[in-house]
Amino acid sequence: MRWPVTANVVVLGIALGCSGSSPPPTHTTTVVSATNTLYERLGGIDVLRSLVDAWMLEVASDSRIREVFVDADIARVKLRLVERLCVLTGGPCMYRGAELHQHHASLGIEERHMRAFLEDLKPAMKRAEIPEKAGAELREALLLLGAQIGASIGE
Repeated sequence: MRWPVTANVVVLGIALGCSGSSPPPTHTTTVVSATNTLYERLGGIDVLRSLVDAWMLEVASDSRIREVFVDADIARVKLRLVERLCVLTGGPCMYRGAELHQHHASLGIEERHMRAFLEDLKPAMKRAEIPEKAGAELREALLLLGAQIGASIGE
């Protein structure tokens, strides 16, 4: 089997690059691609977990919304929220939860609950040390998600 010319060039390039004939670099340069996902800009899965932990602490102390979570399996809520945020921000996760609009309707979640939940995000982002620009992007993505599930949760 013959390889295409481009494959031969790639193999040759790899071989030359790995030959050890060139001196090691004296400095390193970090290149940030303009195509980094929000997931990457936020800091990945560990940061999302930290954010969700902080967010649920805010929710637990918020009298406007904690009633929604009284009978909830909080560990499961946190897991599904991390999955949802991961997918929403372009991460490698798979969301395994119920369809949000159906699930929220079955729990009696109203616009006021969604608004409180989103308001609780701001101090949680600060606690989790989310960069301001990435946090604003996350909030915008959540507002769009809210619109998809039928909640009007604007500013």
